[in-house]
Amino acid sequence: MLDQNLIDQLMFSINPAYDFESGDYANGSPVQRQEMYRRCEELGVGITVMKPLAGGTLIDEKRTPLSRPLTVGQCVEYAL
Repeated sequence: MLDQNLIDQLMFSINPAYDFESGDYANGSPVQRQEMYRRCEELGVGITVMKPLAGGTLIDEKRTPLSRPLTVGQCVEYAL
């Protein structure tokens, strides 16, 4: 879609677990995801963020795939 210049906005899951291959539902490698973010920025394509808390797992001490849970603020800041 980006190559064909057909969109000005997309919806994508963004959070540190997915970007660093710690979540179950991450799409693409971290390098591929970063390249897509950069391309969107260069083309002026907005990203509506989905899953900033990874379904709540990032803020749950028992379920987080990271070394410790994050706060909601940290998850939102990461997406921004």
